[in-house]
Amino acid sequence: MRAHELPANRLPRGAGCRCRHVALAAATADPVRPLATPSRSRGSLPTRPGYGLLAATINGLRRHAPAAYPVVVRTGGVPASLDGFCVRRSARFVIHLNDRLGPSAAVSVLIHEWSHARAWSHSLDRAVEKLRAQKMSQEEFEDLCHGPAFGVEYATCWRVLTGIVMPGFDTSPQ
Repeated sequence: MRAHELPANRLPRGAGCRCRHVALAAATADPVRPLATPSRSRGSLPTRPGYGLLAATINGLRRHAPAAYPVVVRTGGVPASLDGFCVRRSARFVIHLNDRLGPSAAVSVLIHEWSHARAWSHSLDRAVEKLRAQKMSQEEFEDLCHGPAFGVEYATCWRVLTGIVMPGFDTSPQ
């Protein structure tokens, strides 16, 4: 089981999820394409057959769990070693999902990354600067990113999925 498939309160301390968090991506020279060769895009995940729940989840989160800034979801351009990552731009958050994820994994990673966008705070902005200046380790930043605020937002996003999106989602074959 991957870390992103565990409930937030069950993650072992220091467990690495397969996402690149805002600070690491922001600290790289080119945060849109971090550190490794990205996978080749095979089309946007939400438009592929079988990924309807992902599209419905994006719409549900936008409506019922918006972040402080608009959230844009993109697929592709993610190294094969990562499931996804989230970056904060000046006026929006951008979530990148690996286009090789299966439908349920894509929803799970989306929930995880959307939780980072919702939990983002000015203290994390300051932590990004510390990370860039090498006054904070990546492990310390990861702990800060997955703190209590993240846990609350993770639960909120899962409640949107399980309480609003899934009950109204038609799972019958089209």
